[in-house]
Amino acid sequence: MTRGTSMHASTHAPPELGYRPALDGIRAIAIVMVVASHSHPTLFKGGALGVDVFFAMSGFLITTLLLQELSVTSGPYPFRRFYARRSLRLFPALYTTVTFTALYIVWRRDRLDSFLRMAGVDDPYPWTLWAKFVLGTATYTTNLIGVTTTPGNLLGHSWSLAVEEQYYLIWPAVLVLVTSRGKSSVLMRSLGLFITACLLARLLGAPTSTGFLWNRPETIAAGSLAALLRWRSHHVLRFVQNSAAFLAAFGLATILLLAFGWGRILTGEFGLS
Repeated sequence: MTRGTSMHASTHAPPELGYRPALDGIRAIAIVMVVASHSHPTLFKGGALGVDVFFAMSGFLITTLLLQELSVTSGPYPFRRFYARRSLRLFPALYTTVTFTALYIVWRRDRLDSFLRMAGVDDPYPWTLWAKFVLGTATYTTNLIGVTTTPGNLLGHSWSLAVEEQYYLIWPAVLVLVTSRGKSSVLMRSLGLFITACLLARLLGAPTSTGFLWNRPETIAAGSLAALLRWRSHHVLRFVQNSAAFLAAFGLATILLLAFGWGRILTGEFGLS
């Protein structure tokens, strides 16, 4: 029996997720939250939660897609096809942005020093710093090379894209390896422990302005765990189907509470910045 057939037989798969207009609505809310947090940071202190919403959605959607494909695939999983789809989806917009931003800076090269100084950066090698911005964005490593939060980085928002791309590189191989060996329950427990460890580290005051926790890995892990629970557990799937309206309302209310209440009702010590 092939791996794909075996998994399909042992996993009572829920219906395919398909296109869900509600997910576009969640994306729109997340975008508005992030834009609002940058436009009015004192009013929308929790607007950065929009990034966490995106991360959780990515974890859920990519894991669901992989599980759906694994349930009908015989033989080796077609990683090449998976990465080709991701590349066609992500690369054109990213490299168009990098190209036009780089051309703009070259065009205004006489203003680079003053531009960085206005942003609070006094670097003796401004072109080296700018090259790091471009290199980090083009290679999806902005979150790793130490220039993510540097003021004056027109491409600084690419750190979240870098986190997602690194997730795409690692997670499919892990998921395929573990599920092909029938160890989905072990993977779910591991994700639960990882999420718990990250949250405890934040509660105990671990630095979150930079470093590993700043990248919010637990949110992508939470989305991935939700997808696995939906796929593997009849009870979870039935509960979600029967309580969809309540869960949607509860989730939206929680997101809005955090967006408006962070720093007022809630403190900012949990690393949301």
